[in-house]
Amino acid sequence: MTTTDSRVDELHARFAATREDLDGAARPFTGQSDVKTRAGEAVRYAATAARNGRQQVSQVRESVQQRPGRWAGAGVGVLVLAAAIIGATAWHRSRQRPPRRATRALRNVAGRRAR
Repeated sequence: MTTTDSRVDELHARFAATREDLDGAARPFTGQSDVKTRAGEAVRYAATAARNGRQQVSQVRESVQQRPGRWAGAGVGVLVLAAAIIGATAWHRSRQRPPRRATRALRNVAGRRAR
């Protein structure tokens, strides 16, 4: 009977060791399954981001009030850049279209006369 008891004790020890190994492997995942804690962290993060956003908006307002010329210049620069991009895009598209037959024929005739 002692051999059976020793085998049982050996199995119990192996089971305990396996449980400890599995517990150590599963420990990193326990935080992911806690939905309540993760939701609370998300709410805190969103509240912090909102506070930071409000602070940035107030800083921009103060900057606009203190230096309106700089902001007006920046606005004009953005508008000029947008107009340049739109103009370049329109020009590029017009260069990609093949000319109409009549236009092409007129250019050929005008090219022959110039020679």
